[in-house]
Amino acid sequence: DYLEEIGGRYAIALIGGNLAQGSLSLTYTVLGHVSEGQALRRNTAKPGDDIYVSGTLGDAAAGLRCLQGQDSANPHKETKALVDRYYFPTPRIELGQSLQSIASSAIDISDGYAADLAHICKGSSVSAEVWVDDLPMSTALVNYAGEAEARTLALSGGDDYELCFTAAPERSASINALAEQLKLSITRVGRITEAKNNEARVVLLDRDSNEINLVRSGYRHFS
Repeated sequence: DYLEEIGGRYAIALIGGNLAQGSLSLTYTVLGHVSEGQALRRNTAKPGDDIYVSGTLGDAAAGLRCLQGQDSANPHKETKALVDRYYFPTPRIELGQSLQSIASSAIDISDGYAADLAHICKGSSVSAEVWVDDLPMSTALVNYAGEAEARTLALSGGDDYELCFTAAPERSASINALAEQLKLSITRVGRITEAKNNEARVVLLDRDSNEINLVRSGYRHFS
């Protein structure tokens, strides 16, 4: 039902199929096109750009934790909302299309915010400062996990599929107008800086500008 609903919303035809015996396995390939020169890329962020993120972070990771039963002894009324965010992510199609003339770079958050922002930094040969106290987190997540753990999930949890993007400071008014138009929260959470000694880094800072170490930055493929 979800695939039918989400496909219909964006006029995407669901065609073909692959049947096999054994455990359930679902694989999807989505094909599309973009006008020449309009693609949102990872390798085009510039020092001085602001860093933004759409929606809220960490909900899907908390939903997966609920499903895995890690907190089964402490049920929360927020559980369904978090699980729904894991099972039914909202693709930010309208936002991505609207950012083509605004953003300098972009990536969707599938592996974790810190990890995916690091892909932008590596591709663009820049570093990033992230103000962790400004990360957008839902009330459901904070009530479920507590503020400290919620922040860890927001930084390292994946599967939210929100957009992380960068833009020049003079684009802030356009971004605020876009957020109002789409009725979607878009939060400025940091800035792009020069890479020192050619080392692209994501630096996490608290409200007192102290650097925070993150034990696990996000999902790592093939590990």
